[in-house]
Amino acid sequence: SGRVSVLVETVNDSQVAVSPFAFAAVHRHRTVADGTNGLVEAEGAWGPTAIEPGGSAHHLVVFGAGPVDGEVVITAVTADGVDLAFVLPLLAP
Repeated sequence: SGRVSVLVETVNDSQVAVSPFAFAAVHRHRTVADGTNGLVEAEGAWGPTAIEPGGSAHHLVVFGAGPVDGEVVITAVTADGVDLAFVLPLLAP
């Protein structure tokens, strides 16, 4: 269907729970001629809403049609209020 799907594995090796906001992920691609300015918001995301200390989780994030390049950015917050951003480079097929 022309969508870009990304499976993300997160390992929490901190001492506090982390809540990833995969539903708000952004795909920053290098091709900006398509009118999106290189930013595509997630159309959907599936996975847990919290990752306990020492735990891990998988998230499936789906974006609309676009090139498979650039990076995916997923924000999160720790249980003690620290904001995080995970920047994940995409490997071209």
